[in-house]
Amino acid sequence: MTQLIAVLAVALTMYSPYSPISPGAIDTEHSRVTFTVTKWGFEEVEGRFHDFSGTILYDANTPERSHVEWRVKIATVTTGATQRDQNLQTPEFFDSAKFPDMRFVSTRVQVAAPGELDVTGTLTIKGVSRELTVRVHCLGRHRVESSGVIDAFSTSFVINRHDFGVDGPAVFSAIISREATITLTAAARVGS
Repeated sequence: MTQLIAVLAVALTMYSPYSPISPGAIDTEHSRVTFTVTKWGFEEVEGRFHDFSGTILYDANTPERSHVEWRVKIATVTTGATQRDQNLQTPEFFDSAKFPDMRFVSTRVQVAAPGELDVTGTLTIKGVSRELTVRVHCLGRHRVESSGVIDAFSTSFVINRHDFGVDGPAVFSAIISREATITLTAAARVGS
């Protein structure tokens, strides 16, 4: 009888929606971090960060238990113009020598609609931390030949770069938009 109870307990743990779920490492090969600003009021300039890491714990049965941490290396940004890329590393912009990482850590996840989550967390850029809530689209679970099984997500949201001290020289205020659109595509390896 004791053995039967033990077996049932293990089975319930394995199949319970409250069983522990391991966070999946973000698969950088199938993920993307970009931002877009407007220059001169009409020209869109896109920057892409090439080095980032993090984990996503996604519980499809109880999405409120989900969690994400994401760290981005500022020095890896490219915008298609070498001088601009170098300028972005300076103290007037990201100051990557002093603040090498940009980071997001979730504090709350809520279901917003079928296939959509509202993820609230702390975004830290240039040593400034601010809470924000972003709408995340769940793109499903996929088997990818090079990476195994992944859960995929996407989000796009707008921040005011001045809120984080990413001001640039005063002369740029009339040239570059205050608003920056951040777009993330995240692929997290299931069971990694």
